[in-house]
Amino acid sequence: LLNENQIKFDIIRYPWPAQLINNQIPHSDVELWKTFCLKNGCDSFIDVQENLDKKLEELSLGEVLKKYYFFDDIHFNAKGNELLLNSYINRLDFD
Repeated sequence: LLNENQIKFDIIRYPWPAQLINNQIPHSDVELWKTFCLKNGCDSFIDVQENLDKKLEELSLGEVLKKYYFFDDIHFNAKGNELLLNSYINRLDFD
């Protein structure tokens, strides 16, 4: 459907808190999504993990979880979505 309508799409992946808590690196789902993108013509695959790893160098795990995720939830809060947006913008090609 996307191809028929000439619609581009990107996949943005971010780790769930449990993956950070259990230090699941490398994350098994990364290869799955990369393979999916290669097979299905994603315009880009963006993994927010790198930006979260940088935050974990500055802050404790608890501080990162509190700052970027809703309490007891897998979803980003406003700050987490800002991090996600910056990850996406930094990958865009404006040429």
